[in-house]
Amino acid sequence: PKKRIHTDEVCVRMKESVETTFGDMAPDVIVADELSAKATATSRKIKIRKKSRFYEKDVQQLINHEALVHVATTLNGRAQSSMKILGANYGAVTKTQEGLAVFSEFITGSIDIERMRRLADRVIAIRMAIEGADFIEVYRFFMEKTDSKNQAFENARRVFRGGVLTGGAPFTKDIVYLDGLIRVHNFFRSAVSRSREDVLQLVFAGKMELDDISIVLRMAQDGLVKTPEFIPPWANDLNFLICYFAFSVFIDDIDYKKVGEYYDELLDNTN
Repeated sequence: PKKRIHTDEVCVRMKESVETTFGDMAPDVIVADELSAKATATSRKIKIRKKSRFYEKDVQQLINHEALVHVATTLNGRAQSSMKILGANYGAVTKTQEGLAVFSEFITGSIDIERMRRLADRVIAIRMAIEGADFIEVYRFFMEKTDSKNQAFENARRVFRGGVLTGGAPFTKDIVYLDGLIRVHNFFRSAVSRSREDVLQLVFAGKMELDDISIVLRMAQDGLVKTPEFIPPWANDLNFLICYFAFSVFIDDIDYKKVGEYYDELLDNTN
């Protein structure tokens, strides 16, 4: 069985990570009684939900997601004296921000099947609510996915926060995690395939929408946007990123139907 980690230990480890990364600019890390998510982050404070269940993968996810993306891009954005908007958090940047954060979990090996399932299940639950499912129906849907009533309730609450409990008008923000992940992954892959290493780290210069990257790049070339100070370790390893995405581009040309048939037959004959 997986070893459960107490919330206080999660805070200690998160605090060590942000202090190592951000030094004097590190945000405070505190335990909060009520949060709609396991954790939230601003440039000044990271809150960890007191009653959440945490395991080793969760800790790594929080560090790579909340600290090394959300906090980092906020601090980098606020350091942009000529483009203060890069330090602001507003609706248009949410998809890119959450896509970067989940990609950070993915590329570091922090993500696990439970996390991916939660992200996918939330999208399904939101669609259920849009089509008329009420809170109880969505709660029962999540109960089929977990052995924790509290977790099922929290998942359902995320769908209906600020919405209509009888269905039809849910809170749709959680759709952006997978949508953003796909967009960020494809953006990085295209940048590598076109040898555009100049934009790989630029997305950490602040909070921005991927569609605005050409404008931000021109401003960077004109000296109006500074090189980001805080970048996740994986984003600094350009050799690894180039290898990873070059391989990703290459395997797109493989005929998976034929390959799948070959290995299906091979496995069928394996006792």
